[in-house]
Amino acid sequence: MVTLTRRVRKRLLCTANVAMALAIAAVVACAVMVPVERPDAETHALRPLPPAPAPPREIKELPAYAVIYERDLGFSALVEAATPAPALTLRIVGTVIEPGFSSAYLETAEGKHKLASVGDTVGGAEVTAITAETVTVLFQGKSLTLPVEKGRSGK
Repeated sequence: MVTLTRRVRKRLLCTANVAMALAIAAVVACAVMVPVERPDAETHALRPLPPAPAPPREIKELPAYAVIYERDLGFSALVEAATPAPALTLRIVGTVIEPGFSSAYLETAEGKHKLASVGDTVGGAEVTAITAETVTVLFQGKSLTLPVEKGRSGK
């Protein structure tokens, strides 16, 4: 076995440290001096670029859309069909016919009795004509002829 003196060990350790430092310096110098081939920016892309944002659209004034609003696309018939129309809830109890004057005795949905003549509105219906057997009313734009109920008395 070889025994080294303290001085020799110190010199050997310094030599190893210097050799290691030189090796590291050589690696760093090679890395810095060797040119790295870089691909062109046009041919090499890591990921596709996002599309360019669209230019802001011109906002038109509200009257410009009036044509669209006024055009019937057929939905009005669907809305009318889907919305149930309220039913006429009048019952004709009787009529009074005199020369120059006629009136009808009507019963509303609430059970209240009203005496109405031509031109009066009762329960959302306008009375347009009164005869001895019928009363004609205008309800939701439609003309309806209601018969006088026979054999039933009012409440």
